Amino acid sequence: QFLLPSSPKIDTVTKQRYYKFLSEHIDEFKISNDDSEMIPYVSTAVTWLISQTRDSTKFPLIAEENTNFGFSYNLLGLKAYGITVSSIGIICNIILMYLFFTDSISINIRGILVSFIIHLLFLLIWVFIITKKLVVSSGQKYARALLSACDSNDID
Repeated sequence: QFLLPSSPKIDTVTKQRYYKFLSEHIDEFKISNDDSEMIPYVSTAVTWLISQTRDSTKFPLIAEENTNFGFSYNLLGLKAYGITVSSIGIICNIILMYLFFTDSISINIRGILVSFIIHLLFLLIWVFIITKKLVVSSGQKYARALLSACDSNDID
C-alpha cells in the first residue's frame, strides 16, 4: 500500500527511488500513476523484497519489525482469552478477599491484593493496549523497514 501512487505514507522522492530500484531488480515491475494498475506490480515487489531480506544477520531491523508485527498480531488474536483469564483472576481475588474479610478463611491478604492488582493491570493492557491500532502500527513499521531495504547494498 505504501508504494501505491496515491499513498501519502512515503514521500514522492523516496517512492521514486524505490520504483527505480525495483525496476532495476524486477523485470516485470512497471510504474503507473493508477493505483489499480500498480497493485499487482507492488504485490510482486513486496513478495520479492520479503524473499530477498530473509537473512536476519544482514537485515536485523526488518527481522525485528517482522517479529514485532507477528507478536502484536498474535496478541490481538488471543485478546478474548486474555480478557477472560484476567477477569476470572479478578473475580477469584474478589471472592478470596470477601472470604478473608468475613473471617471465613485465613490467608495472606497481601498476596491476594498483589494478585488482584496484577490481574487488573493485565485486563487494562488487554482492553486498551492490545488493539487493532497496535497491529496496524506494527505492520506499518515493518513495511517501512522492508521498503528501506531498497536503499541497501545487500540485495542482489
